[in-house]
Amino acid sequence: FPGTRGEALTTGYLVSQLQAAGLQPGAEGAWLQPVRLLVHDPVAGAVPEVKVSGRLTRDLVHGRDLRLSNLSARGEVSAGGDVVFAGYGISAPVYGWNDLEGADLAGKVVIARMGEPSRDTTRFNGVRSSRFGWLSSRTAELERRGVVGVLWLRPSGSMSTSPPGGQRRLAGDGESATLLFSGNVTDSVLASLLPPGEQLAELLEASERPGFRAVPLGVRLDVRLQTRPRVALTHN
Repeated sequence: FPGTRGEALTTGYLVSQLQAAGLQPGAEGAWLQPVRLLVHDPVAGAVPEVKVSGRLTRDLVHGRDLRLSNLSARGEVSAGGDVVFAGYGISAPVYGWNDLEGADLAGKVVIARMGEPSRDTTRFNGVRSSRFGWLSSRTAELERRGVVGVLWLRPSGSMSTSPPGGQRRLAGDGESATLLFSGNVTDSVLASLLPPGEQLAELLEASERPGFRAVPLGVRLDVRLQTRPRVALTHN
């Protein structure tokens, strides 16, 4: 694991074998390149607060309704915004597909589906995800558009009850993050947040087709969570 004794033993062995083979270091005279990696430890007893307000008011329960992850280098994240359902959250102009077209997402919290459209095998690969379906690619695009938080849709009953942690990422990316939290939210929660007259099955069906556009839900979601961030020094 990065930053642990196990990594030191592994890299030490590899370097010794390269030296024994008569090779020379190529990284500016060094065998290893240091990398600062942001990791998060859980805070014992810290329970995230998640509140829905606006057209309806309710508290969401971490570990039942959703699960949160800290994307920033902060020990405490307090953030929120109006909620938008963005289909798969995919912007893929080369495929003629853009769930985000025309949407003002600055300061918003986005709910989006995992994976890629499964029925459009002309543009997408079905079970074999293209680069536009990678969570890292979609998260980066949402951050570029000013989103403050993203929740990926999961089935009800699938949430872990363990305390919130954080996504491992380069320390510099965490320190400059403007998209502050991610996580998962259940489909039953999304169904309860839909505007009157909207049905979840119809919304998901529409998101399988090109031309789908992000749908404001008319509610606001605010979260407060705590983790214990630290920087682990690892090496390439």
